[in-house]
Amino acid sequence: QFRETDFIRPADDQHPLMGTTFADRLPLYFEKTPCDSYRRSRVLGEDNEAVLADWLGMDKAAVEQGEREGIFD
Repeated sequence: QFRETDFIRPADDQHPLMGTTFADRLPLYFEKTPCDSYRRSRVLGEDNEAVLADWLGMDKAAVEQGEREGIFD
């Protein structure tokens, strides 16, 4: 039944470690605000650069140095 109703769908992008992953679809349909984009779960630390740049104003070099030193593990 899940397959027939398209309830379980592949995530929009490949997971770097696990390949194709799947997500359950929202069981509601909205005419004006569709909910049909399914993103995979993120790998631990994958968003460090974006988050640290946005929240703390760090540049790429500072984030890379912190990762090398194990600060962001």
